[in-house]
This record gives sequence, structure tokens and C-alpha cells, in this order.
Amino acid sequence: MNEKYKNVAKKSEGEQELQLAASLKIAWIAGIFSTLGDALGTYAATLAIEEAVEEDAMQKAKDQQLEKRLEHLEKQLETIQESLGSK
Repeated sequence: MNEKYKNVAKKSEGEQELQLAASLKIAWIAGIFSTLGDALGTYAATLAIEEAVEEDAMQKAKDQQLEKRLEHLEKQLETIQESLGSK
């Protein structure tokens, strides 16, 4: 009779080990997915920063072009005003 309880106890321990092993595998897989998610998040943040830097550089170039056009228009206006003033 005592032997029967030992066999049941051994089966329970074996089942617990199998369940523990399965839960460890699931935890490992979840950790892998979590790590991949973090890596993708970091990559996305890097891309967003690069896009912001590129957009800022493009905006500065546009601003410089507009500034040059404005200076050119101011010079033309001064030239027109001088020619009208001398007449």
C-alpha cells in the first residue's frame, strides 16, 4: 500500500516537472517576444529621430532660400525707389 502512494507521489512530481518545464518554455518565448518588441521600438525611435533631423535640415534650407529671395526683392525695391526719386 505504501508503495502505491510512492508511485502516485512520483507521478505527481513528474507531472509538476513537466508543467514547470512547459511554463519555463512559455516564459522564455515571452521573453524573446518582449526583447524583439523592445528592439523594434528602439529602431522606430531611431527612425523618427532621423526623420526629424532631416526635416529640420530641409526646413532650414527652405528658410535660407526665402531669406535670399527677400534680400533680392529688397534690393530691387531700393533700386526702383532710387530710380523714381532721381526723376
